[in-house]
Amino acid sequence: MRAFAWRGNIRMTFWRLLDERGSNGFAAADLHLHLGKDWETAPLQKARRMAEFIDDPLNPASALTVLEERSGKIFVTSESHPLRAREVGPEEVELWAPDWRKISEQLSSALGFFPCDPRGEGTTRQIGNIHSRKLASRPVFLHIPTGGNADCMSPLNEMATMPSSVLFLLSQQRITPAIHALAHDRGIMLDSVIERLAAPDSASIQIRTRLSARSHKSTTARNLIDPILDVQTDWRWQKLKITIDPTGRMTAAYGKQRQSHTFTKANKTGTCRHVEILATMAVHGAWQPSRKHYEADKKAFKRLQTELQAILPLPGDPFRKEDAQFHPVFELSLPKEHWRDWREENELGSEED
Repeated sequence: MRAFAWRGNIRMTFWRLLDERGSNGFAAADLHLHLGKDWETAPLQKARRMAEFIDDPLNPASALTVLEERSGKIFVTSESHPLRAREVGPEEVELWAPDWRKISEQLSSALGFFPCDPRGEGTTRQIGNIHSRKLASRPVFLHIPTGGNADCMSPLNEMATMPSSVLFLLSQQRITPAIHALAHDRGIMLDSVIERLAAPDSASIQIRTRLSARSHKSTTARNLIDPILDVQTDWRWQKLKITIDPTGRMTAAYGKQRQSHTFTKANKTGTCRHVEILATMAVHGAWQPSRKHYEADKKAFKRLQTELQAILPLPGDPFRKEDAQFHPVFELSLPKEHWRDWREENELGSEED
């Protein structure tokens, strides 16, 4: 199946139609009427039920009622224009609903965030994550109205338990004063799909710039760690190269980008252990907590993972676990001149501190 035609009026017509009709779905005949032959490439899936109404092709502002006779034949009728009654095929009145996974994939490329498997149920779901040079990872949510009378309250109910994040509504007109006030209180940045897609060249930049500004106002210096690389949406841990120096200097390289980061010594955060863990992984290919200091080592590893994902905000986990050992997903190396000393002093699984 072809990718959805993002350019021109077809793209904007689809999102406006979704904003107007909501997640309850569209009849195939309506999609063909409004989107033409490209409707089959839209981010939709079969709802496995029949539409109750379809648009009148001679007057799209009016609706035709769908009736199924006992014989199995399907007709569309109009009370105001009885002569327009006609038989239709089941494929014309088949209902199509939003496919959250396809929407995540297609909006991510257009708006500049990392897609993820949609999480949650109902009208608001997480569809990805976003990073910037001045911002730790934040989830990206999308609200699709149902088309019912409670649409104006639905975002408020779901925002009440939402973490600090990005929330896309389909159109600017759905960002009511009540939604805006709650978003401000909970550290949620609001944006509009339709307005953002209308300016595709500035979409990703606008999101990241506004998020960064928002983050600096609401995040303390203690919690803010700047990414050292300008991470792109198609980057993966498997293609990242890291060199660790026992002095605490770490150099990360991805393609033509290359930057360094120094793990500082701080008693409360235990960042000295970051270097020990990474260097052990570089020499032995894996690291595991010692039995003697198991709980302390687990906490140290968690802190390393958190800081690494903050300075290198790529999607997914930078480590994989096999049995009791942790292995780096990325390419990790230690300068050769330090191998012998590190191997002698830090054996894998050693009981020493």
